[in-house]
Amino acid sequence: MNTSSAPEALFYTVLIVIYAIVALIYFLPTLVAWKRKSPNLSTILLVNLLAGWTVIGWLLPLWWAFKREKFKAHTSDTSDGTAWDRDFGSDTSGEPAD
Repeated sequence: MNTSSAPEALFYTVLIVIYAIVALIYFLPTLVAWKRKSPNLSTILLVNLLAGWTVIGWLLPLWWAFKREKFKAHTSDTSDGTAWDRDFGSDTSGEPAD
């Protein structure tokens, strides 16, 4: 019976686990963007994949993955100010609201 196969198998098992942990850390920005349903997921993945080995190439996608997307303000095509009145509570008389 070959006794050296047990330590060798343990070594390779530990090596595979270490590689898996490193891969999870490397792709952490992509995983965060995917979990948060970021609209920039494909760009984050691309930057993470190509430049993640550099510090800035890993930190930038991580910051981008956590960044909240700002929503565009609702605008109205009406010229009577109803969108403004609805959003800010002023009346149409021109008097300041109480």
